[in-house]
Amino acid sequence: MTMKLELNPEAEAGLLTEARARGISLEDFVKQVLEERSSGRGQASRLSTDERLRAFDEFIAGFESPAILPEEAFQQRENWYPDR
Repeated sequence: MTMKLELNPEAEAGLLTEARARGISLEDFVKQVLEERSSGRGQASRLSTDERLRAFDEFIAGFESPAILPEEAFQQRENWYPDR
């Protein structure tokens, strides 16, 4: 699909800055943003804080439990950097 957009100068400058930061053309950047938005990948920005926290907790729950270190492991600098 081909589409022509009329953007105000500020919006164009902002999008162009982001595109350059990513090393891509303005056209490719706008295409990426629209595709992300339509696929739902951009949905996280529309979630409330509680919804984001719940989604993050669900994401973390999928991993194995981390090893539990004894309190002594954090008390001496030598324990943090054994090769020094």
